[in-house]
Amino acid sequence: MGYGNGNKPVAESSRRAVKFMSLYKRAFATFYTNAASTSGNCKVTCSALSLSTADGTLTYRKGFPNIKWASDDGATNVYFSLRDMTNNIVSRGAHLLTFTKGRSV
Repeated sequence: MGYGNGNKPVAESSRRAVKFMSLYKRAFATFYTNAASTSGNCKVTCSALSLSTADGTLTYRKGFPNIKWASDDGATNVYFSLRDMTNNIVSRGAHLLTFTKGRSV
């Protein structure tokens, strides 16, 4: 009754991170597969940011829901959440992504 060594919250928080990483790996498995097959090169559409099939490169970490997209000319950097993704396909060697919103940097 309260006489432990006090490490329980630390242990729970580390298990929680692993739990969510595996959850995201399963939920966005097709995204990670498509991104790996196209080496991160993609075309992004986001009506909220007025991006219409803009070419760029993705930077992501497997198991995390946030990605960074940089345009090919380097002028535009945008952060997207995979939770806001509405379309994720590979067509003719290009990874086509559609998002509902994003955060410009």
